[in-house]
Amino acid sequence: MLSEDEIERIEETPGEIIGASLKEDIGFLIRKEGEKGVKRVEEELERIGHPLQLKKIKTFHWYPFYFTFFIHAINKDLFQWNDEDFRENGRLSAKLSVVLKIGIKYFISIERTLKHVNKAWRMYCTVGEVTSDYHQDEHLIIITFTGFTGHPTFCRSLEGFAWQVFAYHLPTDNLVVKEIECPFSGGSAHRFELKW
Repeated sequence: MLSEDEIERIEETPGEIIGASLKEDIGFLIRKEGEKGVKRVEEELERIGHPLQLKKIKTFHWYPFYFTFFIHAINKDLFQWNDEDFRENGRLSAKLSVVLKIGIKYFISIERTLKHVNKAWRMYCTVGEVTSDYHQDEHLIIITFTGFTGHPTFCRSLEGFAWQVFAYHLPTDNLVVKEIECPFSGGSAHRFELKW
């Protein structure tokens, strides 16, 4: 069960997230835990004072960003999901993303994707900034998210999401995405390294 301190910290998360993103997470929850899993998450959301009917989330409606972190934290707590489960959640989210399909014009090339990465983020969230550094000769990209903390499980989902987005441009045999800086380990941002 989530501690009171953890609940309060997540509640302080500013901003909103688009319903499509939450629906992608719910779709993964159903794949892994079935309808009973959805019911259990809804019961836990109710218990902590943030009721939400997950199957009634509207694709283009905006919801408090903290729901993402509550759902992730509850999934870890209730179902003992591990880091790879959350990475898989992120990869599937990128594959199915309605928002990503709308913004696909930005993903024609790796350079264009990087140029518009913050604009693409804004299609999902109203808070946070995303920047990138591309070192083509070194086969290295650094993606940095600032302006929110979130929950450690979301970091793993971002790894999976980034892997899938850049898999459209890069060879996947050696593609690795790893968080190299994190607010949960004393960092000032969520910073991810992509190597291939």
